[in-house]
Amino acid sequence: MGDGGGQPPSITLNWSSHPNTTGFTIFRKLKGGTSWGSTYATAGGAATQYTDISVQVNTSYEYKVVRSTSNLGSGYGYINAGIQIGAVEFRGKDVLVDNTFTNSLAVQLAQLQNDLEGEGWKVVRHDVSRTASVTSVKSLVVADHNADPTNTKALLIIGHVPVPRSGNLAPDGHADHYGAWSADTYYGEVNSSWTDATVYSQSAAWTRNHNVPGDGKFDQTTIPSAMELAVGRVDFFDMPSFGQNETTLLAITSRSSIIGK
Repeated sequence: MGDGGGQPPSITLNWSSHPNTTGFTIFRKLKGGTSWGSTYATAGGAATQYTDISVQVNTSYEYKVVRSTSNLGSGYGYINAGIQIGAVEFRGKDVLVDNTFTNSLAVQLAQLQNDLEGEGWKVVRHDVSRTASVTSVKSLVVADHNADPTNTKALLIIGHVPVPRSGNLAPDGHADHYGAWSADTYYGEVNSSWTDATVYSQSAAWTRNHNVPGDGKFDQTTIPSAMELAVGRVDFFDMPSFGQNETTLLAITSRSSIIGK
């Protein structure tokens, strides 16, 4: 899907053709709206685009396109589009947590920080050890949030910063995976209690899934309350199939516009 402008202003959504399609239903709302409301438009099964001519310049719209099929259920596509949207000068504070790459990827990390600031983020950076406890890393994030709770909105983790593990579940449905799983949400949920006292689970084939009281893995299977920070991680630790070490993989990633634009 994509957007385009013209005279009069219009936004065109494009999608690929798919077999067995019976039609498309299009919904639209203003960015940040909480409800899609009723159907905004429809298109036939052979359609590959829809042009919205009821748009205004410098207005951000969100679209949802639902594909109906004869035998494959429904498919969903989403896009945020607008024409000549004004620059956002300040999006909030982004806490950047780096691990071990301060020197080896100094250029890429500096570019990342510049890119984030160019997009309107004020970056608060911490360099931590991969042997640090998850609680000590979280204390840095919580302190940054509490110093400016209104504006601190996101956390970006670069490298193998200690991975929190939590819960007693098997999200892939396999019983031999039952136990604790990675939970970076722990870092983004800053004002509820995460305990390590009640879950006892050692049936999983992988010891990393084992979870017993006092082992540093948390009890919570669901996030205790709404998260205060959006959380993302770029981590290439323990990926031997690629043939390069994690520093090289992160450097390659920076050249492919995930770390550095």
